[in-house]
Amino acid sequence: MKPNGNLKLIALDGRSARLVGDLSSCIIDRDGITSKIEEITYIKDDDEFSICRGSIVRPKPKLPYKVNDIFARYGDGKLICFDLVTAVRTSASTFVLPFLGGNKARFLWNQQLVNVFTSTDTHENCIALLYRFSGTKKFAKFEEELCKHKDFVHRYDPDPFQVFFIFSIPEECEVSYEHYIHGRYSQIDGLWKLKILDFHGYDMDGHTGRILFQSPELKKTLELALDVDLDDSSELHSIPNAKAEKFNPNIYTIQSKIRI
Repeated sequence: MKPNGNLKLIALDGRSARLVGDLSSCIIDRDGITSKIEEITYIKDDDEFSICRGSIVRPKPKLPYKVNDIFARYGDGKLICFDLVTAVRTSASTFVLPFLGGNKARFLWNQQLVNVFTSTDTHENCIALLYRFSGTKKFAKFEEELCKHKDFVHRYDPDPFQVFFIFSIPEECEVSYEHYIHGRYSQIDGLWKLKILDFHGYDMDGHTGRILFQSPELKKTLELALDVDLDDSSELHSIPNAKAEKFNPNIYTIQSKIRI
């Protein structure tokens, strides 16, 4: 992205950056069928640039983000920013990552974690973590700790800017993991349900807690939204999307030579 005094790119987390500033000169190009934003173009005086799906943007010179989705955010009816996103968080980020123990802070959830997967081209039924690489001593220590985890299998760099860690399923979680894969959230072991909530700092009355413990209130909400009658045994969240939960290099890999 060209330097511009009216606009600024801000890194939000491992998956997304935000374009803020004077957006009144931005033109939005949407897909005619899906209405997804395909491209935003900034034109003001002699200054012009565009960001489209597939672009690489850099809030900092050594901090590239691959843009697979663009979301316009509004407040009080006014466009306030664009979120430039590599991918939405997988369900595995919520329900599977806690099987490795610890909490969000330990796994740098709000910093370098990009996404969590349950399979790759080389590993089926695993817990795979993609991180944005950092050359700091703190991140080097973090990498060392991950590699010492009892279920660690493999580490590799999919590109110069990211690092991938693959873990086997902890033995004590194998049954619960299998329930998750098939969308049987309510059948996850009771202790692991509590550990999932504790990992994220959620309580039982929150959305994730209501999914795990089949809340009657959530069931009623879904019935109204979907205009259906759900059986009392029905799960209250969709089955994990196997395609989204398998690491796809075409989505996540950053090509270092491509720039805005």
